[in-house]
Amino acid sequence: MCSPSFPRAEIIGSDSSPDGHSDSKGQARPRRKPRVLFSQSQVSELERRFSQQRYLSAPEREHLAHVLKLTSTQVKIWFQNRRYKCKRQRQDKSLEMAGFPAAPRRVAVPVLVRNGQLCGPCPVPWLCLVNKPADRVALKHFQTFNLLS
Repeated sequence: MCSPSFPRAEIIGSDSSPDGHSDSKGQARPRRKPRVLFSQSQVSELERRFSQQRYLSAPEREHLAHVLKLTSTQVKIWFQNRRYKCKRQRQDKSLEMAGFPAAPRRVAVPVLVRNGQLCGPCPVPWLCLVNKPADRVALKHFQTFNLLS
């Protein structure tokens, strides 16, 4: 079947954006709830239940949430994420059996622009795709600089 989840800590940062305060128009956004991670005993019980039953009815979900001192929504999302993880692992295994290497899930990307300033030369200019207007301006200056040098 699928491999079990890894042990987790308590809480991870609460901001979805680097500055955590405003969107691209400078408007204040409501702060995101902190990400609460499950204890090892909660994960173990969720994994045990998942191995027995991949889908829970609403009453089963409510009961499990009550036993684990979680919300019904937390249990529902955990099961959704776990089913997706299992599906992804099956797909990776199928690709490997067909002779294709498994695709990496995480890719290290060098920081090219920080606070609107260039951090160094871009080894691959077409990878310098950025989303914020300040970064686009810095990228334009960087491309002009590369044409001159």
